[in-house]
Amino acid sequence: MSEPLSIRAAAAQLGLKSHTTLQRLKERGLLDAYLADGKIVLHPAGEPHLRDWVKASTQQHATPALRAAGKGGKVPPYEESRARSEELRADLLEVELGVKQGELIPRAAAVATMARVVTISRTRLLGVPSRLRSRLPHLTLDDLAVLEELQREALEELAEGRFDGE
Repeated sequence: MSEPLSIRAAAAQLGLKSHTTLQRLKERGLLDAYLADGKIVLHPAGEPHLRDWVKASTQQHATPALRAAGKGGKVPPYEESRARSEELRADLLEVELGVKQGELIPRAAAVATMARVVTISRTRLLGVPSRLRSRLPHLTLDDLAVLEELQREALEELAEGRFDGE
């Protein structure tokens, strides 16, 4: 077990540029296993060295670009990263504006609405032969059977995604 150090001394010992990383981890209660009387112990008994723990922890929460850099990958230039970030931010704002203006709706709402419309349409279409029988009594049962058959064929084509009469 190593000697307890202040946060600044521990950060310097670990080669960190600033002590704020350790300070934030301490404030969030993530360094409890490394604390003794309010000071930091770099290698307490039964725990990995704090250097390894901090490296693993920050690597886990790093952006994909930083993780790639840590694995020998190439970090994109600052301008490229900034442009990509601005592009994504603009896309997000565009979507938020569309929602606020009522031009965009959640996908689940659109799917539910379409399912309701299709179900009502199907029910109404399948009811046409019986309504036609009462309005045009001169039609034979064979005529109505042909009409019902044509309706079912059309509904099946729609259900299969064939919209052009293919």
